[in-house]
Amino acid sequence: MIIFLGSAIVIPPLQTIQVQMINICKEWKIPYLNISELSTKEDVQSKLEAVKPKVIICSIEDINKEEIQASLQLQKISYIAIDECQVR
Repeated sequence: MIIFLGSAIVIPPLQTIQVQMINICKEWKIPYLNISELSTKEDVQSKLEAVKPKVIICSIEDINKEEIQASLQLQKISYIAIDECQVR
């Protein structure tokens, strides 16, 4: 059994997979946050504090933004999964 003390960041390669992951989190009642649905650094920070997600879902484009990175640096991240994304 694996126990995460912090959150996991998951970067799926396709939006359809992102939707599937969201549905699984809902079905299994796993607190999650989809960064792609938020528009500002303040939105990200307030949602992170409110939801306390165990899974943070985002695209490579989202996580490439400095303001998103700054918000995520304040979180305890136990695991990062990048699934076949192209990274510059």
